[in-house]
Amino acid sequence: MAGPWVPEPDHPAARHRNKIGELAVTPAVLGLILSFVPFVSFVAWFPLIAAIVLAVIALTKKNHREGHALVALVVAAIGVLVVGIPILV
Repeated sequence: MAGPWVPEPDHPAARHRNKIGELAVTPAVLGLILSFVPFVSFVAWFPLIAAIVLAVIALTKKNHREGHALVALVVAAIGVLVVGIPILV
């Protein structure tokens, strides 16, 4: 009977979960939702900036998965555009 499968260190499955990246998704989604509310959209800047900072920190960690961090960064960027475009117009 063979033991449990252990991936090699260079194998993609050997990469660790990125908890900071997972954490960055929450303020990104919250900021995106708040950016669509008419009189509350100025409050959306706080979670959007927090999500961008957390996503950049998560992307700089070595040997961790980037998926959640990339999703948080893209969602936060969309939220910044939704909040920023009416300010510029």
